[in-house]
Order: sequence, then structure tokens, then C-alpha cells
Amino acid sequence: MIVYFISGLGADERAFRYIKLPSVEKRFIRWIPPLHNESLKEYTARLIVQIDTTRPVTLVGLSFGGIVAQAMAEIIACERVFLISCVKSPNELSWGLRLIRRTKMYGLLPLRGLKPLALRLAPYWFDAVSDRQKGLLKNIINDTDEVFARWAIGALMCWQGSRITAPLIHLHGTGDRIFPIRYVRNYTPIKGGGHFMVVTHARKISKLLQHHLNPVTL
Repeated sequence: MIVYFISGLGADERAFRYIKLPSVEKRFIRWIPPLHNESLKEYTARLIVQIDTTRPVTLVGLSFGGIVAQAMAEIIACERVFLISCVKSPNELSWGLRLIRRTKMYGLLPLRGLKPLALRLAPYWFDAVSDRQKGLLKNIINDTDEVFARWAIGALMCWQGSRITAPLIHLHGTGDRIFPIRYVRNYTPIKGGGHFMVVTHARKISKLLQHHLNPVTL
């Protein structure tokens, strides 16, 4: 079985390094540079060339990668779509993010100057506790392309939601500070999980993914 993994904003397959799925061939979608004024739908269509659509498609999207997974599922047939630490519509964003969305304040973000600030604040917002978790998060932030980050934030803020017919399984941490759980609907809760739970609660998430992918083996 092939499962395609789509990481969070600016991240890569390192975000999934602790997810263990013995019976699965994991393939990681690689971010590509966005074109000028490219829409999320147009960008997603270019990513789809990395997927073998002649075989059954299962997607696992993390945070912004979950937004992209939903956009993909509008274009290609999918057997399942898993969302981790994500939202399913703009209505599931916090009031603060909805305010930024309405006022379009995101367009004013000087991302180059914000990277040092992000490095200081990220452990709190992502709930990274151990030195190993903080180190991984720091490396991901340092490697984030600023042009892509600006485009992705704009794409998220302009996203109107996706209408998909594929079965959707949403795993969400009860302690998520980026997408607070009180705004989210129809999810499987991960007790104590924060926005970085794909790392901090990797064993629990692996077990749930394995259950949905191969229920007869459990």
C-alpha cells in the first residue's frame, strides 16, 4: 500500500520521521516554488504530478499540508484523506486568524525579519518540550523558504474550504495552540497533543493511522 504524506508549511519529510507504518510504502510530496500570484488550486495541480493516479491514492496532510491534501482530493480520486493538526474550513480557524484573514494583515508580514522571532516562540506554539523536539523544530524553521512561507500563509488565508467526497479522518490535538480544538468539528481527539503532535505523540498517531489503513490486522 502506498500512502502520500504532505508536510506542514515549509517542512519536509522530517516532520513524519517518527510515524511508523510497517505495511505502508511512504512517499513524500515535495514542495515546489510557487509561481507569481499562483492560486492554491493551480499550485496543487502542479504537485499532483508526484502522485501515481493509476493506483489507489491515500493522502496524509499535516497542518498546511492538510489544506493541500483537501485541495488535491477535489482534483483526483482518493480512497482516504487523513488530516493531522489541520482545519477543514475557514470556520474552524480561531477568531484571531479569522480577523487576520478579514483584514488581510497577512500581506504585511515581513517574513524575513520574523524568522528569529519564530524560532523563539515556536516551542510554545508547537508544544515542543524535549531538546530533541526543539532541535527538529528549529531545523525545520531555519530551512523554511521565506518566499514559499509568504505564499502559503496567503493561500491559507484566502482558502474557502474544499468539497471532497473521499472519506476524511481528522486527528487533532486537544492542546493545539495554532488551531484550537474548540473551533474544530468532527475529529478524533489526541489527548494532550499540540500542533507538533506528529512528533510528540507519534506512537498514538501511528497506531490510529495503521488502524484505519489496515483495520483487519488489528
